[in-house]
Amino acid sequence: MSALGGGSLTASRLGDDGTWRKSSRSGVNTDCLEVCFGDGAVRVRHSKDPGGQIMHFSGPEWRAFLAAVRWREFD
Repeated sequence: MSALGGGSLTASRLGDDGTWRKSSRSGVNTDCLEVCFGDGAVRVRHSKDPGGQIMHFSGPEWRAFLAAVRWREFD
């Protein structure tokens, strides 16, 4: 998806808010985040705890986060 800076996503399972997607680069038994796009928001959760907390981001917040990742601000 272009909103993810060219990252590759695959459908995971259907969440309450829509389709949750997990990176195709994640392994079977590795920790990974899942994202769900819709209703003007981006939702993020831990793939191993789908019933746990969900973080909500606006479109501009999500794009700012992705830009920071691309610029290696978290390394």
